[in-house]
Amino acid sequence: SLSAYYGDRRAIYDMSLEPARTGRSRLESVRGRLVYEFMGSACDGWTTNLRLVTELRPVEGQAQTTDIRSNTVEAGDGSQLRFLTRSLLNNRDRDQADGTARRTGGGVTVTLRRPRERVADLPDNDALFPVAHMAKVLATARAGGTILEADIYDGSEGGEKIYATTAVIGRSTTAPLPDNDPANLERLRGVPRVPVSLSYFEKQANGEALPLYEMSIELFDVGITRSMLLDYGEFAIRGTLATLELLPAQSCP
Repeated sequence: SLSAYYGDRRAIYDMSLEPARTGRSRLESVRGRLVYEFMGSACDGWTTNLRLVTELRPVEGQAQTTDIRSNTVEAGDGSQLRFLTRSLLNNRDRDQADGTARRTGGGVTVTLRRPRERVADLPDNDALFPVAHMAKVLATARAGGTILEADIYDGSEGGEKIYATTAVIGRSTTAPLPDNDPANLERLRGVPRVPVSLSYFEKQANGEALPLYEMSIELFDVGITRSMLLDYGEFAIRGTLATLELLPAQSCP
């Protein structure tokens, strides 16, 4: 149930370069910040605001600054997703998407306003929106499951793509955190957390396709991410929690 989430929260992660799974990296360094805000309730819906700014400095060539901004509002029952995303490269617009997606009996219907006005019918009646997907990952972990395969729609890539995902869930722990850990908060002490590895694939891929990217996170049972590693094959980016603020949970009338 989505009501298992704590209410409003704001987390900031410092981003840095990590060794990639290929053993080779085309980047010399990465620095940046991810600001993540999550708020709402099962009756009013869940609002997520995200901004990721990174400076990528390649081994050869000029440094590039990427700025990704995302705002989504997901219905409490997981039936609808309102999304607005924008991506900039060196302060110039690269792409954006603005639209509303609804789950129907036969899949996901997307009404786009940008990058161009159109209606797209994506035939996948099992696709989940992001918060509903995370709730299913948590439910699987609570039940002792170790694998979850699910399709996900998040409004990215122009708002017209569904990803196939595989989540590998590790062993739960309640081990105490270091005193100086930003997640060492009274409300999180004793709350189980699990390592989760999420692989994202092209939905249409056949056979043994390689993932587009992989994300490894340490996830509290209430949906809060303590750490993350984004692996794109040619390079990887580590997200280390810098600050975490928890606000009182909102309840339905």
